[in-house]
Amino acid sequence: MFRLDQPGRAKVEQPALCGHSSAVLDFEFNPFNDNILATASEDTTIKLWKLPEEGLTESINQPLADIGNHARKVTLLRFHPTAGTVLGSVGGDNTVKIWDVEKAMEIHTVHDHDQLIQELVWDVNGNNLATSSKDKNVRIIDPRTGVVSNTITTAHEGTKSIKLAYLGHTGKLFSV
Repeated sequence: MFRLDQPGRAKVEQPALCGHSSAVLDFEFNPFNDNILATASEDTTIKLWKLPEEGLTESINQPLADIGNHARKVTLLRFHPTAGTVLGSVGGDNTVKIWDVEKAMEIHTVHDHDQLIQELVWDVNGNNLATSSKDKNVRIIDPRTGVVSNTITTAHEGTKSIKLAYLGHTGKLFSV
């Protein structure tokens, strides 16, 4: 962690979060608490960290919580936009999991993807969760039930990953 108010060359030895046994693939700050960070790793785990108000002055070896894991590496994390205790995750096991981070408990697992999941986005109210997959389909998931409520088949013809964004309160989804 580097301080923006102290420009210049950084020291070689910097404090770090040291809890995963493999590479960290994604991280997400809690939108309701700037000091809470979730990390996803190749070691299949999701960890929650509490960062000190003054920033990292020494390495932290123990996470606030081990939230859970996937059967394979965890590639994406997204906090719910209106509920700070809900987190969505994507794993290399082609599943989407919805977690209660306060209880470190899995709420739902969605098994409807046959191929690699490339994107995960919440709508502005957190009523829907959209995913894109290597199979070129976009799926809309109801996070309260963990059920795919709609599928847009072959959203794009190309071979590149499909990126998604909800357009504010319009209820519309933008894809590239």
